[in-house]
Amino acid sequence: MANPRTNTTGYEHPQETNLLNVHKALQYRFGTGEPELRVNLGSNAFVISGNVLIPGIVQVYSNVGNPIHNHITEVGTSGLLDVPWLPVAGNVTIDSGNVTVFQGTTPWIIKGNVDVVGNIAGITTLPAITGNVGVVGNVVVVQGTTPWTVTGNANVTVVGNIAGITTLPAITGNVGVSGNVSISQMPAITGNVGVVGNVVVVQGTTPWITNISNTTPITVAQSDVAVTAFDEPIAVGITPVIQADAQYGLDPDFWITTKLRGGNITINANNTWEVASGTSAGGYARLATAKYMSYQSGQGSLFRWTAAFTATGTDKNALGVDNIVQNTGPIDREDGYTFGYSGSTANDASRKIGILHRRNGKTEIRSLTFTTGPGGNQTAVITLDGTAYSVAITAGDIYHAANQVATALKAIDTAHNLWDIEGCNGVVTFSYYSPGARTGTFSFSSSGTGTLAVAAFSQTAAGTAPSDTWTYVDQWDNQSIQFDPTKLNVFQIDMRWLGAGRVRFFMEDPATGKMVLVHTQRWSSQQIYPHINKPALRIVYRSGTTNPAVTPSSNVIVRGCSVLSAVQGERTQTGSSQGRYNIDSTTRAKDLVWHLMSVQNPFVRAGGVNKASLMMQNLTVAAQGQDPSVIYVVKDAFGLSDVLAYIAIPNTTPAMFAQYSVSAITADLSTQRIANVQTLGINDNATFDLAAFNLSLSPGETISVFISSSNSLTRTAVGLTWLVD
Repeated sequence: MANPRTNTTGYEHPQETNLLNVHKALQYRFGTGEPELRVNLGSNAFVISGNVLIPGIVQVYSNVGNPIHNHITEVGTSGLLDVPWLPVAGNVTIDSGNVTVFQGTTPWIIKGNVDVVGNIAGITTLPAITGNVGVVGNVVVVQGTTPWTVTGNANVTVVGNIAGITTLPAITGNVGVSGNVSISQMPAITGNVGVVGNVVVVQGTTPWITNISNTTPITVAQSDVAVTAFDEPIAVGITPVIQADAQYGLDPDFWITTKLRGGNITINANNTWEVASGTSAGGYARLATAKYMSYQSGQGSLFRWTAAFTATGTDKNALGVDNIVQNTGPIDREDGYTFGYSGSTANDASRKIGILHRRNGKTEIRSLTFTTGPGGNQTAVITLDGTAYSVAITAGDIYHAANQVATALKAIDTAHNLWDIEGCNGVVTFSYYSPGARTGTFSFSSSGTGTLAVAAFSQTAAGTAPSDTWTYVDQWDNQSIQFDPTKLNVFQIDMRWLGAGRVRFFMEDPATGKMVLVHTQRWSSQQIYPHINKPALRIVYRSGTTNPAVTPSSNVIVRGCSVLSAVQGERTQTGSSQGRYNIDSTTRAKDLVWHLMSVQNPFVRAGGVNKASLMMQNLTVAAQGQDPSVIYVVKDAFGLSDVLAYIAIPNTTPAMFAQYSVSAITADLSTQRIANVQTLGINDNATFDLAAFNLSLSPGETISVFISSSNSLTRTAVGLTWLVD
């Protein structure tokens, strides 16, 4: 076998004495005195092939003028320095490059200043830092169990994005971020925080505590339910206008009802109302607050109520019943908003719960004007939209005849549920219960003794179908809320009207018990007309067929138990009051209750549906007599010896503001709900503050003043003052 160390190249080693003497190539090792090989590369490159193990330290001397790159031009072939541990005790500047750190179990410690004009990624735990850190790129940190701690007066400036951090450290210096910050837990901060981008914080169990002294104001975005419709703090407060429930039934002072073709309204054992469509074709029922809540210009309107609907499932995607509308909310026949079901049969998306925006509807208004009063007992036949009604009338003038007809028709359920009816100035006015044109026959005839009454119909306002826009649950802004529409839910709407303001729709989130914003309607800078024409609204519950020719498949019930309408802020009188008086020298017999004056809020005002309320303010009464007198104030009086003949205020038809009656009749008050009682001395007069008793008149309601004495009265005077809301 050949010797592997045999020289096969023809090389001959020089026989120079110093080269042959190996002892001259040795030197003593510093400190131990052991011999070691003396090596001097001189100006030639030292090339090593293979792996080199150096157990000691390799020192490379460099400075700013002669940097390390002049001594080590390349490391391997990739140009990367890949080390598991890199302690840096001075200043480190990395320009325009990327630093990728694969974090080990030992933390990265920096005791100098670090400027990185690149990206830092792959760090699971950031180090303790006692110097300054400046990053112009992105920092991505996957936080470990050990928090990132910054001690001293350290400054952290990031002109990039910080993402993926679950816990930031306690910081006693300054933090400046010009990008985005996404953190699940923010630290305690005792310095200044400046963020030019977005801050998204998913808060953990430990709160983010900031102890800073800063002259720059801090702006905090309020919760949607913590501000009014005009973004005023909720400390502005609310002024309730309507508060109603059914704990003791449906008080007529608060509620009005409509029931047609089998529709019905009942109160169950839980004091909850049930508004049911019934199962007959055209079945319909409506429960509405008697009073409208009028918008106060420049203040928010607020509505809250509870409701449950009839649906096929138990989540928000449950479908309603085809051909039956069921909805609740602040709405009138012409304008408003509700939550509920449209009764659509088109597709599943439109059969789900939604928000209805109704605008620009018009109610059909017809007027029956008398030109001749009846000369004796007669039977009048009034045909309304093709349906004939017969009523008895007696001898009297046109004013008396109009009020006799109005009073008699209101006592007929069918007529009363379809039409708002009133008499004034010899005219009977009819307003239909829903918007849209009424094209049936309207006529009057009379038969009986004496001169026959003569009256003719005219159209005061043509009915127009409203523009109904539904926004179904899949289109709401907030898709996170989950609820069961068949159970009682809490709903809320507030609006900044002014003709063009936004409308916000809220629900209580069953998961948290908090009111949450589910949808917003914006109107500013979009239309040249207001989102509703008359911003005076009732809270309404209704259930009924959309197609009278279709028999409902089931009895659809809408339930509720409490409602609120309120003004956000205080209500202040900004307009003038109105009033009316009557002086009467008629002798009034003793021990009878005599009518002095009544004021009625009309159904029709200025040729359209009236939605304003009359707020009673003052009552003044004077009487001449030998005994004290008792004054009675009665709302919606009945049991009168004759009908009240009303005259418009001012004397126009239809009434512009209100209408009054001074009919000299008597009343039996034994079964009346007397709202207020006052007394007068002998030949006395007094002024009474009615505002303290919250006496308000919704459209169609009346307030009447009566007097009685144990001795006859020879002269009386009465005056009423009110505010139109």
